[in-house]
Amino acid sequence: MVAGLSFIALYSIQKSRTGAAVAISKITEITLTNLFYILGTITIAGIIAFFLTIFLAKFFSKKISKIKYNKLSFAILIFLAIIVTIFSSWLGLLVFIVSASLGLTCIFLGIRRIHLMGALLLPTILFYLL
Repeated sequence: MVAGLSFIALYSIQKSRTGAAVAISKITEITLTNLFYILGTITIAGIIAFFLTIFLAKFFSKKISKIKYNKLSFAILIFLAIIVTIFSSWLGLLVFIVSASLGLTCIFLGIRRIHLMGALLLPTILFYLL
C-alpha cells in the first residue's frame, strides 16, 4: 500500500517518497499508463505473496521443530555473506563482518541494540549537517 501511494504521489505532485519510486522515475517517465502498470504489478505481487505466505507458514509450522536452530543460523549467515560478496565485493563483505560483529557484541554484552543505532546514526547525521 505504501509503495502504491508513493507512486501515486510521484505521478500527481512529482515528488517521490520512497527509493523505489525515485529509481523508477529515473528509468522512465511516470505517465498515467505507467502508473496503472505499476499499481497492477503491485496488486498482483501482493496477492501472490499473500497466498504464498499462507502456504509457506503452514508448511514450515509443521517442519520447524525438526530444524536445528544453530545450523539454520549458520546457513543463513553463509548465504548472506555470499550474496553481499557477489553484489558489493570484498568491501561489502568487510562492512558485513564489522556490522555483524557489532550486533553480536551488543547481544553478548547485554546492551540494547538501540544504543548501537544511536552510535551509528549520530555521526551520520552530523556528517550530512556540517
